[in-house]
Amino acid sequence: MIPMNQQNEVYMNRRNLLKALSCVPVIATFPSLALAKKADDKMPANLQSETEGIGKAMQYKHKAKNVKNPMMKKGSNCMNCVQYNKCASGDTACKPLSAAALKKAQYGPCGVFPGKVVDKDGWCMSWVKA
Repeated sequence: MIPMNQQNEVYMNRRNLLKALSCVPVIATFPSLALAKKADDKMPANLQSETEGIGKAMQYKHKAKNVKNPMMKKGSNCMNCVQYNKCASGDTACKPLSAAALKKAQYGPCGVFPGKVVDKDGWCMSWVKA
């Protein structure tokens, strides 16, 4: 017969093992959460929101491929819109990107969204071919 102390140790070890195994799904998703956090860290603080204010009203999406709007023309995105890299009227803080910077940049100002930047791969209802 196993002394009581040893029985408790075995039970506790089994219990700890079961607790540890129950955490596996959480741990398995952790790396993807960490990667998402890193991607967010690179996003500018003044990135136009998809869900608030003018962004919501204009149905802005960070990625044109996620747009489900019959008004969207195939191949249209912020990068090939006349409003991209323009500043809204009265937006004194806005500075358009130079041609060299524009080629490298993922985000740029938009004449539709004062004080905000948009993803070059984004889209909104005010898209007009450049």
